[in-house]
Amino acid sequence: MLLVYIKNLDKMGVKDKKCLYMAKINIWRGLWLMALTVALKLRGVRKADRENQEDIAHILDISPSGVSRIEKGEFEYTEEQENILRKHYHLVGIPLREREYPGFRNNITLMRDYTRDGKIDEAKKVQEKVKGILKLEFCEPDFCTLYRLTEVLLFQEEKKLDDAEELLSSLQKDVDSFSSENIFHYNSCMGSLYSLQDDEENALPYYKKAYNVRDSSAFISLEDKNRLCFNFAKCYTSLERPHRSIMVISRLDRGNALRQISISNLSIDILQANNYTMIAIYEESEEILQKCLLDATSLDNTFYIGLTNLSFGVLYIYKEEWADAVKYTKQAIPFLEKNSRFHLNALYFCARGSIELKDTEEVYAILKVFESLENKSEANEVLYNTIKHIMAIKSYKSQFFEDSVNYIEEVSIPFFIKSRDSMEAAVLYELLEKTYGKRKKLESYRASKDAKELYKKIFFDHEGGDIK
Repeated sequence: MLLVYIKNLDKMGVKDKKCLYMAKINIWRGLWLMALTVALKLRGVRKADRENQEDIAHILDISPSGVSRIEKGEFEYTEEQENILRKHYHLVGIPLREREYPGFRNNITLMRDYTRDGKIDEAKKVQEKVKGILKLEFCEPDFCTLYRLTEVLLFQEEKKLDDAEELLSSLQKDVDSFSSENIFHYNSCMGSLYSLQDDEENALPYYKKAYNVRDSSAFISLEDKNRLCFNFAKCYTSLERPHRSIMVISRLDRGNALRQISISNLSIDILQANNYTMIAIYEESEEILQKCLLDATSLDNTFYIGLTNLSFGVLYIYKEEWADAVKYTKQAIPFLEKNSRFHLNALYFCARGSIELKDTEEVYAILKVFESLENKSEANEVLYNTIKHIMAIKSYKSQFFEDSVNYIEEVSIPFFIKSRDSMEAAVLYELLEKTYGKRKKLESYRASKDAKELYKKIFFDHEGGDIK
């Protein structure tokens, strides 16, 4: 049947010669793999390990001629002999027959699940069971690629990004011959690699490619699809395109898992709430965050308790409900790792709310916390100085503090734009607009115009259409 199909390929109107050539190659390869017996596969492993038939004969306590006849297909290895060779070549649990494929796939899936859940030790134990597949590169290239892409996930979870990048680079030349399952995982891994390097612009096209083939293979699990959708949506949020992120999250198929309290659901819900905050749909955001706070408390997960409180605080900052903003950001601070991006943001927004409430004692207390932090980053320095300059401008409205205005215009606003926090940059432009007032009408107009441009960028989806 396959041979007839090969003969008829030229008559099927396939115009792309490369596609036609690859189709024929893959069909011939399929015929060859079907013909491979266990003995032939073990012979391939033997030759790769540079052993001869005499070595195998010694291990099995049979004659070299007996090994030769088995490898020629005249006889088969007994079950006991096969098990001895499996142990010798570290192929226990590695599929030599088609009926063994599901068990191997289950182990690969288990390794991926452990890795996603941050259970590195458990993932590495499963890795020991499946890494022997690399000895069958000559006859199981798809499984070998699948294993390597799962290994990439492990490297990424361990923050070994150089190792992940090197392995992905070695796979790049063969992408055109990958199965649809491996194309999905390759692009998903590439997107994650760039995201982990804070390069969302380059991550986005890879996430799109993975997203567009997510339904192309029955072997792509629901968990893998949902993980991809979360990373894709998070990428859009980081690029300040909340409408796109909301659209991707709406495509998630959480099924019965939607009602479960889990870290996965918490991550998705907090992300969605932040999207709604960005486009000023505050009631929706508030409703989601109330559920998140209950779930995070139920899980007793300190990070997500802190993150939910921070999201609440930012929500109330932009609603200009200053007391609640201070309340939630103060609640977030103890739960967040010191000097982390989230911790610094919680301090900054707590100070912002306190300035509006004219609580100078609280502002000075926060500034002291900034001063006490070790290994100060650019973010630490800019946020600290921005708080001081906002307080100077807000405290003495009758005076014009040129140094403070210049710092906010030349340092703070560019920092927030670079950090992809255009909402805060727009708020600072509005502050400058009011500060310039009648003193400097042109500067006031420009600040107003710049603020509107930033809001327009966030509130309107300029790409339009479906996600492709």
